[in-house]
Order: sequence, then structure tokens, then C-alpha cells
Amino acid sequence: MTSAEAASTRESMEDREQRIALARWAQAELKRPPELREARNLLKEFESRRLLTRTELRELVRHDYGYAVTSVYLNLTPERVERKPRAYTTNFRSMRDAQIAARQELLDRLSREQLLQLRADLVEIEELLETMDAGHARSLVVFKAGPELSLVTYLPVRTVDSFSIAIDPYIAPAEAVLERYPRLLVVEVHQEKSRFAAYHLGELEEVDRVKSFAPSDKVDKGRPGKVQRHRQTHLTWHLKATAQQAARLFDEEAFDLVVLAGEAEVVAELERYLPDRVRDRVGDRLDPSPEWAGREWQDALERVVTIHRRAAEEQAAAQLGDALGSGRVRRGLADVIELMVDFLARHLYLSDQLREPGFACRTHHFLSLEDGACPFCGTQLLPVDNVADELIELALLHGVELTLFEERPELMEPYGGVAALAYLPA
Repeated sequence: MTSAEAASTRESMEDREQRIALARWAQAELKRPPELREARNLLKEFESRRLLTRTELRELVRHDYGYAVTSVYLNLTPERVERKPRAYTTNFRSMRDAQIAARQELLDRLSREQLLQLRADLVEIEELLETMDAGHARSLVVFKAGPELSLVTYLPVRTVDSFSIAIDPYIAPAEAVLERYPRLLVVEVHQEKSRFAAYHLGELEEVDRVKSFAPSDKVDKGRPGKVQRHRQTHLTWHLKATAQQAARLFDEEAFDLVVLAGEAEVVAELERYLPDRVRDRVGDRLDPSPEWAGREWQDALERVVTIHRRAAEEQAAAQLGDALGSGRVRRGLADVIELMVDFLARHLYLSDQLREPGFACRTHHFLSLEDGACPFCGTQLLPVDNVADELIELALLHGVELTLFEERPELMEPYGGVAALAYLPA
């Protein structure tokens, strides 16, 4: 099929560009921006090794920077880091050149000062890539807009390679990673005090405490029953206060799961006072030793996350299997790519182990397993290392529900590593 024939079977280029613009617009929230902290040198930002929250990410798109914003996402897998020259640096240059060519219309509208600043930003990002020590980071995220924005963060998990020059930061891939990994509210309860912490992507941070009055241990031998009831009353008040605070944090901070930690008897008593909506989200109950350090806590909480994600993947695989007779399931890369580029997929199922080179037109969101020209604009398709990453990005941009099988990738073997659920039967 020629490029012209392929284009005639799909929507026009104008319609497609309007659809893509609408998808990007839908990701931004129109709220007054808060004051941002002063931008720093990119290398210093990277050395701070600070994870962003979902709230901080969304704040980035509410600010007018006055300069073109460069957004970069790079996988820092061991094979990329160890190669000389570093493979991710080569990939950065390739994506940079392709994005400059694709965004020429935007670049033509920049003032001389803005254009010079953009060039300086690109040089600074490349210097960061050449000098930084990747350490244990799996992915690197950079947002840069002159002196107004210099933000570097890392992710301990894989993300898609992406490069964007636009008027706003491109936050969709980072936001998708943060949303895909459950955020845990850890409630550590004792008879006199409780501690609340947030756990996400390997980071455990205390967010609140509750300390209650407890009567003395000295028991009046003449009234042991009354003293015991007094202590039990204060414990009940303390557990109710802990449950109320846990519910407030769970609702306001958008946690996905709750982990209760403490002596088994106290935890069981606390659970009675939790509202149903919080009790239903309890992922596990821990009885930590007083000697537990950061590593013991992280190992225990990671087990909770792994169990949760494994269960979610198994449930998604079961739902996909149930849909096989409906005529809406596409399997294998070729069929799934066709469905995705026509924007007819509602759910994408993808094995984390899938690696397949391909070709893409990122301007018009077109993918192919074969080289050629984009059927919408006629430009030559660009080679991509892994077409699975491009499918993930399409899913993020166009609101396609995504299940990435990282704990149970073998569940996708009957589908060739990838499947999609269409809105309508074939």
C-alpha cells in the first residue's frame, strides 16, 4: 500500500493534528501556578537525587516560563550505561535532532534571546549526560527552560525514551510511572503514639504523628479494675484518633494502599476503628522489630508493592482472556500497532520483556515495523530502538488504559508479548 493509499483509509492530516493537540491539551490542568523555587545547575539538581511527587509534576505545567521548555526522558539500563560511548547519549542526540526538525515552526517564532537560550539549554543537558554518575537510577528525567526551570529527577524504574521542545513541560511519561506504582500509607501504631509515613518508589517519608496521653503504669492495688479500664479507655481514644488521621491522610493525599505496622493485638484493635473505605485498602500488616532500620522497612514495603502489582497483572490477564471471544482483542505487534495508530484501542497490555526495533513519525503519532514514509506528512520514518516504548507513549497521550506486565511477563506469552482491547469488534 502506498503512503497516499494508507492516508486515504485513515483520517486527514489536519484531523489527526487536531486530535493530537486535543490529547496534549487534556493533560494540562488550568489552575493558577504556585511560586516555583529558584532554578539550579542541572548537575547539582541530579546529585540531589530527589523524586518528584505527582502534585509537583502537575505544578510544572501551570507556569509561564517565557522560554521554550525542553523535556528529556532516557532509560539508563546497565547495557546503555556501560557501553562506550554511552548509548543513552547517542540516543539523546538522535532524538534532539529529530525534534528540532519536527518543531521548526515553533523555533521560527522564538525571539533571538529565546533561541540562544534553547541552544544553551541543549548544551547543558548534553554536558550533564556526559559527566553524571547514573548510579542505581533506571531512568533520567530533565526539564529545562533557561534560568526559569532547571529540574532533574531520576526514576528507579524504566520509562520511555522521549524528547520534547514545547511551551510546557512534557510530564505524561513521569506522571504515568508515578501513577502505575502504588503509593503506600504506612501507619505504625503503638499504645501511646502513632507514626504516619508515605512510601513510593523506594522512598519512605514521615508525614505525620499522633501522640496521646497514657496513664501511669503504677496500679493502685485497691482499685486494679478501675485503673485497667482507665488505661483501656485512653488506648481506645488513641486508636480512634489514629484511625481518623489515617482516613484523612488516605483521602487527601491519594494513597493507593494502607500498611498497618505494630504489635498484632494493637493493629487488630486499630483496624476495628478504620472506615470501610480505608480498611478495604489494607495491603498488609507488619510486626516490625524495634531494631528495624531503613533497609528492613524498604524490603518489607517492597514485598507489599510486588504482591499488589502481581495481583493486578493477574487480574488484567484474566480480563483479557475473558474478552477473547468478543472479537475486540488484537494480539501481536502488527495488529496492535495498527489499532493504536488509528486511535481505536481502549486498553494496551504489554510485556516488560518485549524488545523490537521499529520506525516512527512522532509528529503524527504513526508507528510501523517497516521502514518507509509517514502516510500523513510524507516524511521519512525515524528508526526507534524499541517500538514497545512508542506504544506506551501513544497510550499515555491518548488516554489508553495501560497494563505493563513487569512481575508476570509470562502471562503475555500467548499474545506474542502484546495485546490490545478495541472499542468495537473487528
